[in-house]
Amino acid sequence: MKRSAEDDVGRLRRYVYPVIWEVRIDKVTLDDAEAVMRGIPPERSAATRRHVAQLLHRLCAMAVFPLRVIAASPLRKGFLPKVGSGKAKGWIYPDEEARLIGSPEVPLAWRVFYGFLHREGLRLREAARLTWSDFDLERGAMVLDENKTDNPRAWALTPGVPEARRAWRELRVREGADVGEEAVVFVDEEEKPIGKRRAAERYREHLRAAGITRAVPFERSRVRMPIRLHDTRAAFITVALACGKSEAWVQDRTEHRSSVMINRYRRVARTVGELGVGGLVRMGGGHVDGTGPSAGLP
Repeated sequence: MKRSAEDDVGRLRRYVYPVIWEVRIDKVTLDDAEAVMRGIPPERSAATRRHVAQLLHRLCAMAVFPLRVIAASPLRKGFLPKVGSGKAKGWIYPDEEARLIGSPEVPLAWRVFYGFLHREGLRLREAARLTWSDFDLERGAMVLDENKTDNPRAWALTPGVPEARRAWRELRVREGADVGEEAVVFVDEEEKPIGKRRAAERYREHLRAAGITRAVPFERSRVRMPIRLHDTRAAFITVALACGKSEAWVQDRTEHRSSVMINRYRRVARTVGELGVGGLVRMGGGHVDGTGPSAGLP
């Protein structure tokens, strides 16, 4: 089963079903598929359009084989739209990140989560399903056996992260929460596992609550999209490269298969290096309740 199956379900319900729900698969035509594509709101990104087209393409391909419901797909070469370079995306500077994870205006559960994403570079879906068994807090390491690429990987956690995880676990114990090996590590302020719903919007709300006023992360225009929670990976890669980390070091954590994706961040990383903004603050420097001398997450 695809690990992103839930995303496909959402695209079917939002874009495909309203147009061709009642059309039998053996009656679907290229015109039907193009009607679906025309129904996607123009403000949606090129990536969204391609995702929907890929979903249609996959459904028709499955109808050919293994289902053998149709002899050939009605979709032809060239149906999939090209994504191109896409819109510019936002990310936050280290001093802004320190303000975010140290802000009492942001629930501690979310600060714990954001701090981890910024320092380890995982995808939201990967981080949200982590259990305590994925961490070796004694040695400061983690092992990610199940992920988007099905390529198990392990690495040493960023200094300060193991201490922050231990502090978070101790706090959860005091609150009477389940911290067993198979318990989910990251939950929200309502004790619910963190998910994708409103993730981008909530991230922007928390940035504003923490006093981040720089306009660029929140800008929405023809050439730029507002910052999303997924852009914590961009912040991770950019800061890591700016601080001299190797491409291999970054790939161990992000699981990018090629240098192409990493190279997209090098120009910004050079600028960050020239600005001398430094790296991210060390987590675990203060107290777990948000008090103490550290500017970072306690």
